[in-house]
Amino acid sequence: MKVDITISENLLALHCRALCAHAECLGLNSANFYCIVKNYAPCYSDEIFSQVLMKWGLIDEKGEPTF
Repeated sequence: MKVDITISENLLALHCRALCAHAECLGLNSANFYCIVKNYAPCYSDEIFSQVLMKWGLIDEKGEPTF
């Protein structure tokens, strides 16, 4: 039973980090979309999206998943 609770806790933590990264990436993507609509260059590059995923612990420095 304790192992099941630990696994559930780890999955919940991963899910929480994934949701946070997803929300932040949606914000970056909407800013890029706004720039495109206004005929500007996109504000954020692909590198910024990778940095968000690293910040939330979803990928490492090589871009490999951490889970």
